[in-house]
Amino acid sequence: MSLSAKIYFYFLFLLCIISLLSLIIIREKFSDGLLIGSDSYKSLRFANEFSSSSSISYDSLSYGGKPFIEEKAWYILLSINPVFLSRFLPFIFGLLSFIVFYLLVSKIKPEIKFVSSFLLIISPAFLYLFSTSTKYSASIFFILLGFYMFAIDRKLFGFISFFFTGFFSILSLLVVLFLFFCYCLKKEKFDDFYIIFIGFIFVFLIQFYSIFTLGLSQSVLGFTKFSFSGLISFVVFGFGGKYGFGFFMLFLAFIGIYKYYNIKLRFLFVYLFIFLLLFLSYYFNFLLSYLSFIIAFFAAFGLMPFIFGEWKERSFKFLTLLVIFCGLLFSLLVFYNQVSSFEPTPSFFEGIRFLEDKNSEGTVLADYRFGNYINYIGKKTLLDENFLYAPEPIVRKKDIDFLFNNIDINLTVSLLNKHDVGYIFIDNRLKKEVFNNEDKGFMFLLKYSPALFFKAFNNTEVDVWYNRNIKS
Repeated sequence: MSLSAKIYFYFLFLLCIISLLSLIIIREKFSDGLLIGSDSYKSLRFANEFSSSSSISYDSLSYGGKPFIEEKAWYILLSINPVFLSRFLPFIFGLLSFIVFYLLVSKIKPEIKFVSSFLLIISPAFLYLFSTSTKYSASIFFILLGFYMFAIDRKLFGFISFFFTGFFSILSLLVVLFLFFCYCLKKEKFDDFYIIFIGFIFVFLIQFYSIFTLGLSQSVLGFTKFSFSGLISFVVFGFGGKYGFGFFMLFLAFIGIYKYYNIKLRFLFVYLFIFLLLFLSYYFNFLLSYLSFIIAFFAAFGLMPFIFGEWKERSFKFLTLLVIFCGLLFSLLVFYNQVSSFEPTPSFFEGIRFLEDKNSEGTVLADYRFGNYINYIGKKTLLDENFLYAPEPIVRKKDIDFLFNNIDINLTVSLLNKHDVGYIFIDNRLKKEVFNNEDKGFMFLLKYSPALFFKAFNNTEVDVWYNRNIKS
């Protein structure tokens, strides 16, 4: 690595440190030091459990109790020091992933290593991934390391790295397996694919052998309902999403794909593949963060003609580059501006902590997206995001939907008793999305049935109601 290349690398490395560390500092200063996202609290809960016991086979809190079927490596790693590592381990994996990405691009297309690495660092999807405590921050690092080992012809270490990926996220290893299948199909040589396939089966059986006695899960995709507008707002940061891609980043990436694969319309197949991954990321959110590395690589190709291409009008070139860089910078600044208001906010968590002090053995009825927070404080949930092998998730979801839209007091009491609901946790988002900020359906009964429901807590963001009729 030449002296100038080292200077560029150290500049990017310092920028990466500042970018990721700033997120921790912002949350510490403006959000009471709360972690970002419900998955972080899920990780913290299981890390605490692994620190006190060597194994977990049953989750007594999610859905009121269900088998624990999940990769354990991330939780075991965090269990060394759950609170500290939940905050800083994603930061460390973020730095390591940046380094490996830089080295990998240096082997593939060294002329874009600086630009692609810079675009990666300012990507909201990259920043969000490595500021949340999830297993995917580790799995993406091992994926990148595996591909880098292949790039420098160290296949054995590459295979080992890929297999490590599977102990953090088996779905991530499945993505690697698919990519190798496509590559080997093109080369008409399947030796590497067979090795990874055997490794995938081995890693899968070690961790998920119990599913052969449990059968298939009743729900695979969860409760996310597809809508085109929802997909756009999720993928494109600034259109409602909190960690997607900026418009200009996507624009440059699609230009880069066209430039890189402009042979016999191959770019159309790549477009189709990217769109497929974007669609799947709507249900498997981690894919969006993984795509940030691919998008950054191709966006660098898309940006190069604007920087080094010959323009007839230099002033027009300057204005075009100014618009592009301002657009990229704007997405970054908006992301940082929103970090302090990312879920959970202090007001929201105040309601969660209120529940922590209650001795009720009943379940908590809340938006399923808040289940990890409620489980974190040791309370059982009626419904949450951990739907694999959950007991009757579809029935429970239908019961809740009916409950929210029903004003028959007898049916309401019957359903609450059926699921042993002790507390009802209502936040502003639920009021808006389900009740349109009106006193209708379940909200009407909560407010105007004092003999049955008592508002035990409220602030600007959360109301907590107590069910006086709970069976104890």
